[in-house]
Amino acid sequence: MLVAGSTSAIRVVKTKAQLQAALPSSGDILIAGTVTIDEPLAVSGVARLWIYGGGKLQFTSAGSITFASCDDLSVDGVKFGGWIAQTDQYSVFKTGVHGDFASPSYNNGASAVDGSDFSHSLVGSMLTLSLGAAFWNALTTRNVVSSMISLDPTKRYVIDIKAGFYSGDGGNGVQFTTYDAGGAEIGEYAPADSSSYYSVISGASGMKVRVGVTSWYNTALDLSCVYDLSKIVIYKIENDLAAFSLATPTEDSSPILISNSKRPIIRDCQFDLIPAAAAIFVGCVDVEASGNTVTRCFGGISATTSTGKTKIVGNKIDLRFGVVGGGSLGQRFLRTHGVQASGSSDVEASRNTINGASWGIEILHYNDAYRHDVVGNTIEAEYCGISGVSGGWTAQFPNIIKSNTVKVSGSAIMGIEAAIGAAQGVRSVIEDNTVLWNDLCQFGAGVALSAGSQNFDVRVRRNTIFAPIGVNATAGIGTMEASKNNIRHAGRGISSFVQASFIDDNEIYTAKNTWLLAAHAAIHISAYTYYIGSEITKNKYDDTISLSGWVEGTAFFDWRGNKIYERYARTGDMTHHRFEVISNPYATKAQYSGNEIMYGSLCPDRVINNLYTGSVFEVSGNKYGGLAHDVLVGFHNASGGRDVGAVAAWNPGAIANGASAISADINILDHRFQIGDPVKVMAPYDLQGCTATAYVKSAASDTLDGSNFITGQTPAVVKIVITNATGGSITFADGTWVVLADNVRR
Repeated sequence: MLVAGSTSAIRVVKTKAQLQAALPSSGDILIAGTVTIDEPLAVSGVARLWIYGGGKLQFTSAGSITFASCDDLSVDGVKFGGWIAQTDQYSVFKTGVHGDFASPSYNNGASAVDGSDFSHSLVGSMLTLSLGAAFWNALTTRNVVSSMISLDPTKRYVIDIKAGFYSGDGGNGVQFTTYDAGGAEIGEYAPADSSSYYSVISGASGMKVRVGVTSWYNTALDLSCVYDLSKIVIYKIENDLAAFSLATPTEDSSPILISNSKRPIIRDCQFDLIPAAAAIFVGCVDVEASGNTVTRCFGGISATTSTGKTKIVGNKIDLRFGVVGGGSLGQRFLRTHGVQASGSSDVEASRNTINGASWGIEILHYNDAYRHDVVGNTIEAEYCGISGVSGGWTAQFPNIIKSNTVKVSGSAIMGIEAAIGAAQGVRSVIEDNTVLWNDLCQFGAGVALSAGSQNFDVRVRRNTIFAPIGVNATAGIGTMEASKNNIRHAGRGISSFVQASFIDDNEIYTAKNTWLLAAHAAIHISAYTYYIGSEITKNKYDDTISLSGWVEGTAFFDWRGNKIYERYARTGDMTHHRFEVISNPYATKAQYSGNEIMYGSLCPDRVINNLYTGSVFEVSGNKYGGLAHDVLVGFHNASGGRDVGAVAAWNPGAIANGASAISADINILDHRFQIGDPVKVMAPYDLQGCTATAYVKSAASDTLDGSNFITGQTPAVVKIVITNATGGSITFADGTWVVLADNVRR
């Protein structure tokens, strides 16, 4: 019997012996019935091998098949069974911890117990915490801690937080601390800890749960949050997982291993109950895994160090296991992946449906020339939806993460990640994705970007994000663009610590639900290196309980055309503000223009604050509503005038009659101070009849690299001169002086 395209008769396999006889030669193998594999089988150097059929290969713990150097291998429509004994791997140990908060203790964040200076009430399972209307001048944390929850130190436990756990303003999350039999603290259980390949409570005799509320000097007044403690469920690990060895990662092995083969295909197969990865490709060329179904395994599909094109497309992967008595739970114990590709050159992971993995898709390139396309996947993961690490920097095209739907648990740390690995850069486009958190009870970023002080070029566009932090970018040399994103219910909307940030036309709504970081703002910019600046334009955001914007350590920023609406009351203390620029330790060129600001709160709009010596500022054309505002420290700009200038600390000291005092150089990073231009001076105190003038000593200049990036600057230099013609000696004290360009060049 021959099939089209085949050169040999079909070999029908019903036993292990028949399979062993058929594997060493090319041709077609039809799996009929169930074949038990109870020992390692190895095939090497066999080309054009096609294994197919509706039968099943059932593996024992000792069984496996390794295909080495088998070019044009095709495995089609075969069922693979593993040796997991039970479909239920969890049982409910405790539903809800509200009973353990009947007689709580308190912690103020510094190990001191005090429950008297904030309000809290427990009604049923609802614990309400409020900081009230007092003004908190510094970081203020008030925590409520449960009584001890007894555990069995010989058992393993994981914790799930169901949707609806948290609501309100100012919550600082939940923490689980474990203890030994003597009551000594073991440590914190962090469900999403990615430092190892598992995260579990083990060897503990007890545990306490902590929830809290936190305020800072720039957050809203009357913070109140509610924790539904019935949503915390503690699961005990059962059956296979209860005794599973933690010596090595589960996904390091698989009963189906294909190595060093060209054009291998696994297609339309079924994998079930395998306590390892479903299938692994290693060192292959032009890999394809498509249309497969993976259920109740300890790992999905993996391709490692493969070259050419790796395609993992159209698979359905569900790594959830049953709970005794009903229901299911994703893999919160082992760090498992639906799709994993490490060190492979050109990876496409698209149109996959993934449920229950702790990490949905993870691609680790470790090579600047490698890249990936992650497109059109639907993912429900525990701790991270998609992680794309390094690659793309020198590739013809950037990495693409596009049109995916990602849902993660409340314990997640990332929805989508683009990060540096062992290579020198990351170049990615992340666009048109939907990222949804199950509950905003913990720290985590919808889109997390990290360059590890290496080259960085990432575009984040048109994404819909519901997460504790919308977009968070750290430590990159290069550029980060975030544009046209819709970010909702984020404690921080967009945060960038990249050399140059371009934040344009985003919508950030109700950024109020969680307090996560001290530097809490709808948009937060802190340049990784000094010479490149940032542009924040045409964004819309409202209802922030903290700063509308925070910019620090950047040589230039342009905050223009934004629309800001806030309804939350803050302190009436005039030393605090809503928008802040901290230029220290660098002078800043700051432009704040064409913005529309509507506030319904009690404190001023102090737009720019804490300018470092030599900073240049321009504020113009802004529209204000609500109460009084104070645009610049020491200035008032209600009519929308234009100021370009700098601040400098100076102590002129004693000046004799007929003498003059000349300031040190005031460095100003702005080309609009030119030699010969008139300069205005604003003194910090009464000059007592003396005159103060200023002049431009030298103009600014820039140093550019081959890409016309500014790599160095020589600032303009301005000097202040005080002349005493009063007839007597005058002594002046320290003060902050301001110089303004009187005729700004355009």
